[in-house]
Amino acid sequence: MADLPRNLPAAVFIVLHISAKAPSLLPALLARESKLPVAHAVDGDAIVSGRIYVAPPDQHLIIEDEHVKLVHGPKENLHRPSIDALFRSAARWKGSRVIGVVLTGARDDGKVGMRAVKQRGGIAIVQDPLDASFPSMPLSVMREIEVDYSLPLVEIGPLLNQLSHERAEEEGRYRVSDEVEIEARIAVQKMEADELIASVERIGRISKLTCPDCHGALWEINDKNILRYRCHVGHAYSAEALSEGQSQMLEVALWSAVRALEEQMMLARRIVERARQAHHARAALVFERRAREAEEHSAVIRHVLLSGQKDDLAEPVFSSED
Repeated sequence: MADLPRNLPAAVFIVLHISAKAPSLLPALLARESKLPVAHAVDGDAIVSGRIYVAPPDQHLIIEDEHVKLVHGPKENLHRPSIDALFRSAARWKGSRVIGVVLTGARDDGKVGMRAVKQRGGIAIVQDPLDASFPSMPLSVMREIEVDYSLPLVEIGPLLNQLSHERAEEEGRYRVSDEVEIEARIAVQKMEADELIASVERIGRISKLTCPDCHGALWEINDKNILRYRCHVGHAYSAEALSEGQSQMLEVALWSAVRALEEQMMLARRIVERARQAHHARAALVFERRAREAEEHSAVIRHVLLSGQKDDLAEPVFSSED
């Protein structure tokens, strides 16, 4: 941000994945170095060149015509705010005047949105994976899209200044695809339930999978290049994000099983105590066995949970040999 001049002829929109419950200090941090005014976006703000709009926690930052819209809508790729939601809306409304930038980060949010930017004639920039602490996000874009620039972080600011002074291609050359139009409208959440379901059915086919967030049916999107899913509520997933969501859902289910088994064990032991006091030897033996089995099953599941290793999202920077 320090490399962007006061007279920048463009507005800047920033999405950072942070916890919904954590305060966002990003505007204050950027304001220390930026020559441009920086603030959290406010719903209904007019889009003005030379300003930086930061997505507030737990809100999708969406461009709608000449204004900013904030939506507490369904998460995309397990995130709210989502990079895909911002990029898609920018591509829909601003076409070839959009410059998308994906920096260091885990998983693959931004990949589908960046493709929409390119389809509408915009420019795609990613941080060089060798320069990124977490190269997954820039790499995921590069695997699916022919990016225009892959640069170290220090070179991206001056490039944005340069590109913002160049004339964009004729916007009418790149039509808005049905997929981008529908998914952008889903993100805004202005559709009725019947229209939402019909819209998802237009761009996908129902699968045998369920949504980790709302547990509804998932549609596999008709996308030849990127495997991804949506539910009719509006949650959206890349294959990688869906796998992570399923893992989280499975972990919750397994801990619930541990709790239920341990409660069963405690109840069975209490019944054993009462049975012995009443000299019901047979009942005591039956419930002793049940308590033992519940304890053994609980121990097995607990061991699985405690020994499980998730993928390391804190990936090391690629070496030059890679």
